Amino acid sequence: MHRLLAATLDHEVYSNEAEIREIAEECSLNERRAADAERELVEWKKAKFMESLIGDEFDGLIISTARYGAFVELSTLFVGPGPDRDAARRSATRTTRLSAS
Repeated sequence: MHRLLAATLDHEVYSNEAEIREIAEECSLNERRAADAERELVEWKKAKFMESLIGDEFDGLIISTARYGAFVELSTLFVGPGPDRDAARRSATRTTRLSAS
């Protein structure tokens, strides 16, 4: 996109459809990479925040379970997944008290 804009400002014309398509695909790929990096950073920030709360107890609602734990919606924020070896036996709709560990 930047190359196309710069060319337009320099009064150059991109008449090659293949080159424009290549630029568009590169832009889309970069946008997907940026979105993936943002999601990864948010997850890392959540983990760092919750690290300081290890041992604290929270009221929450189990919204999904997996072999490795459960996704729990807390009353004030969303955090997941958290380790919970017995999650598969609990109902996904029952309010449960979990501690961060």
